[in-house]
Parts: sequence; C-alpha cells; structure tokens
Amino acid sequence: MAAKRGGSPASSKDGRSKPKSPSKKKTSKKATKRGFGTGAGRQTKWTTDARARFLAELRDHAMVSIAAAAIGMSRSRMYELRKEDEGFAEDWDNAIEESYDRLEEEARRRAEQGVLKPIYQQGRRVGHVREYSDSLMSLVLRARRRKVYSEKAQQGLLDGQDAGTGVLKVGGTLSEDEWEETYGEKAPE
Repeated sequence: MAAKRGGSPASSKDGRSKPKSPSKKKTSKKATKRGFGTGAGRQTKWTTDARARFLAELRDHAMVSIAAAAIGMSRSRMYELRKEDEGFAEDWDNAIEESYDRLEEEARRRAEQGVLKPIYQQGRRVGHVREYSDSLMSLVLRARRRKVYSEKAQQGLLDGQDAGTGVLKVGGTLSEDEWEETYGEKAPE
C-alpha cells in the first residue's frame, strides 16, 4: 500500500497505516535559550544537588523562574516544594536576602565611591568624571535607617517625633478616664 499525498496516513513496512505525529507547539527562541517552555531537560527528581543548584541560582539572580529553569523544573513546582519543606523555605529566604544584600552593597559602593563616566568631545574620548549617586545613597539610608531618613520621619509622622518643626504630632487622643489614669489628674478642658 503506497502512501498518498495530501496528508493521508503514511504506510509502514508491514502495510498498516500509521498516524501522523502530532504537531509540536512552537516556543520562541528567546524562551528556549532561557530554558522556558521547552520541557527539554526537565528534571523529574528533586535531589540535594538540584536543591543546591537552585539556591545558588536564587542567590545570583533573586528570581525564582530563572533558578527553576536552571535545574529544569517549573516555577510552580518550586513553590510546591517550598510549601512542603520548612528548611528549604528558610534556605530560599536566606538566598534571596543574600542576593539583595549584594545589590545593597553595590548601591552603597556607587553612592560612596562613584562610577567613572567617560567624557567625549567632538566624538573623541577626552577624559572621565567620577559621578556619585545621591539617589542611591538616599535609598540605602531610607532602607537601613528608616526612623531617621524616611519621608514620614522627615515629616515628623513616626512615633510622634519632632522633625525640627517644633510641633509634636500625636497619633491619637485619650479619653477622660485614660487621661486621669495616665497623669493622675483631671483632663484639661
């Protein structure tokens, strides 16, 4: 039996027809390059090696999708594993924190030491200038010294602080009974 043209099933050597293979879903080159959407190399076992590699990738990128793809697992499976294993969840959180610590360290370095930027004149490089980042320094200070440098602290809204305005901002009022209990006298009128 000869195979017909036009999409009919092809014949095998023994004369029986065999169905066409199902069409494969196309994945973009970008997704394939990053390891997403291919299913190729998907790992079926969760091993201590896979765990260590996932956590190392998470430390490097702080992105679950990239770390999961690096070991051939899906993002959703990683969240399932996190939910199932408290120790893994703690290691995951620590890996993310380490990644952010590195970012903060770099922000601080750029704010304190600056970055060399080239100076061009008529298309030729004639020198460089060191630029410092006030905005990075501000972000680092606000993150680490929130009570002092946050916008709310600057407005005197944290903990009733005086932000140099000479006015104490109070977050609430006391009832007459609370006033008496607190100050041992009748509340002023």
